[in-house]
Amino acid sequence: MKNYTAIFKATIACLLLAAAESQATVVLPAPFSSSMVVQQHKPVLIWGKADAGETVTATFCEKSATTRATEAGTFRIELPALDAKSNPGPHELSVIGSNTIVLKDVLLGEVWLCGGQSNMRLTVKEAAHGDKESSEANYPQIRLLYVPGLSSAKPEFTFAGKWAPCKPGTVAGFSAAAYYFGRELHQTLGVPVGLIDCSQGWSPAEAWLPLSVLSSDPITKPIVDRQLKLAAEKDLDVRDKEYRAELAVWKAAQAKAKVGGADKSSSTQPDAPRPKKPFGVDPRLRAEALFNSMLAPLRPMPLAGVIWYQGESNSDRARQYRTLLPMVIKTWRQEFQSPELPFGIVQLPQHVNKERPVDGTWAELRDAQLRTHRAIPNTGLIVTTDIGEPFDIHPRNKQDVGKRLAGWALSSVYGQAKIPSCPLYKSVAIEGSRAKVEFDGNFTGLTVKGDALNDIFIAGDDKKFVPAKAEIQGNAVVVWSDEVKAPVAVRYAWSDNPKCNLFSTDGLPASPFRTDDWPGITDGVLTTDWQ
Repeated sequence: MKNYTAIFKATIACLLLAAAESQATVVLPAPFSSSMVVQQHKPVLIWGKADAGETVTATFCEKSATTRATEAGTFRIELPALDAKSNPGPHELSVIGSNTIVLKDVLLGEVWLCGGQSNMRLTVKEAAHGDKESSEANYPQIRLLYVPGLSSAKPEFTFAGKWAPCKPGTVAGFSAAAYYFGRELHQTLGVPVGLIDCSQGWSPAEAWLPLSVLSSDPITKPIVDRQLKLAAEKDLDVRDKEYRAELAVWKAAQAKAKVGGADKSSSTQPDAPRPKKPFGVDPRLRAEALFNSMLAPLRPMPLAGVIWYQGESNSDRARQYRTLLPMVIKTWRQEFQSPELPFGIVQLPQHVNKERPVDGTWAELRDAQLRTHRAIPNTGLIVTTDIGEPFDIHPRNKQDVGKRLAGWALSSVYGQAKIPSCPLYKSVAIEGSRAKVEFDGNFTGLTVKGDALNDIFIAGDDKKFVPAKAEIQGNAVVVWSDEVKAPVAVRYAWSDNPKCNLFSTDGLPASPFRTDDWPGITDGVLTTDWQ
């Protein structure tokens, strides 16, 4: 009898252990880790995975709430909004289901999402004065979260990453523009700042948008159609392997030529052009790929706002960017459940040494950025045409980029005393043979650096632009030319690499602009071959 009892007890114990092991545990995505920053003044949201119907309780700053996981095995808990200065911390955030998760060293503060391509991804160490800036970066209340630049065909739940306090070892490989922006906010506001580096080099805007959104507009639908067509014709991963093999052969020929051993019988000559990357081979650059892998795991995280440094990869389709950029802003606001989420846009700097005046794709892209800012509330435009590098697509001066972004945020988002901003084109009035161009923004006046205003052109209804003369009148510029008796349009700094010298008296550059909307060189270009 005793043996049967022992066997029965052992059997029950094994069954209970098996049941416990098979029960799902609470899992949180990467945005939840120790050393994280929770957005102040907004409801605290905690979400994750658990067993269907499992009871989950979250506690933070002595506030608790309980829910049951859905049939799909997900849960979401909302706690009351809190103030950073009233709750300085550090705090613990606990989530308890069948298991217990305790996150330590959690702070309340301002959380900003920093998106874009390589100029946002450019690290502190790579930027100007990188070694010095890295060694002096000891700001324990600035927290950094880096999202790896991977691709995915479906929205992901999480990624490999965790929050880290800002110190030399963590900031050196972090976005320079984001860090300098966050440092300025932290020093001015006196609260913790969380920065999420969600950027990927070469990425076009469509990589940050769902296919369903891109397909909903006739201007962006061709991007999806082409991608699907190519995928149907040939597996994109196979195309990627073939391209990499061709590139390896080409690189080997170049290396051999450098040591004087070029093989003349080889099909790949040392002077052969570099193989062109065909459309779709880089999975990270495909439409929706980065939205799924990098953005989806962050939603619906409460944020203070977004800063966005992107556009280079869309410059060949600059007219289309007038649709793409507003689409990014609208979609991200929806994904983060914040219809008025502030969005700071870094306008592209000067680039490429071209003769002037000529139409340029970068000029049209800057125009699309300006138009987006004009059309969409709660956005900012940060002009950088004075700090670019004509022969380097990655300008190293990211300190000024971050400072100007912070100036916009401090003034427009946080309501600080009016901080100077870049003069932006507002309107034009034709007064006889002269055109009066008005600007707006937080600036005290306009000035020209040099003897005369550079890169200012005027045209009549024949659409032929000629160099113009200009004089400043208050916060306006009056433009004219003896060759144009009846002016219709004015353009300033309308080229890829303009020599801009119109500034505010506060020292900030005026945005390049055009007063017309005549057809440009990117009109009707809806897809490109190189991505």
